[in-house]
Amino acid sequence: MEGKEKVGAGMEVQSGYNVVFRAKSTGVVTWSTYDNEAEFQADLKQLIENYDIVDVGKTDKECVALSGTTPPEAYVKAARMNATMPDGTVDRELLKYEMINAAYAISRRD
Repeated sequence: MEGKEKVGAGMEVQSGYNVVFRAKSTGVVTWSTYDNEAEFQADLKQLIENYDIVDVGKTDKECVALSGTTPPEAYVKAARMNATMPDGTVDRELLKYEMINAAYAISRRD
């Protein structure tokens, strides 16, 4: 089933093939839209190195709901990882902004 897009008065049209992912490193659930299932399948081998596939072929609304299942601590873990430099040190200024993003993502749940 292809992803759908609302166009008004409750009507939906096909907008692509939606795939919901969970990052193996953090547990953050996100989603992406592909032109079609074949395009997704072409990327699958590379994707499964870093992501678990949660679901496929969902509507945008269903994908948003699934991304809302990300545990709050996963956003905090992602913030810390994003602010960690290659030498293992944490860029405190970057961490500050990453934590703002994490707090926003957590606040958007429910």
